[in-house]
Amino acid sequence: MYDEKNIYFKEAIVEMIDDYYISNDELVIVFQLYEIAPYVSGIREFKFSLEELGKE
Repeated sequence: MYDEKNIYFKEAIVEMIDDYYISNDELVIVFQLYEIAPYVSGIREFKFSLEELGKE
């Protein structure tokens, strides 16, 4: 088992976000395997409410 808090690569640099979509009033940003974390962590998704972003 891995530690969810420390799973991300410390040296990861994201210059441009290519994978994203809008679903159920949320902006979902997707990072593929090895982009920001090891394979064992799977594909990482981060969800942001459009309302919170000011884009209702």
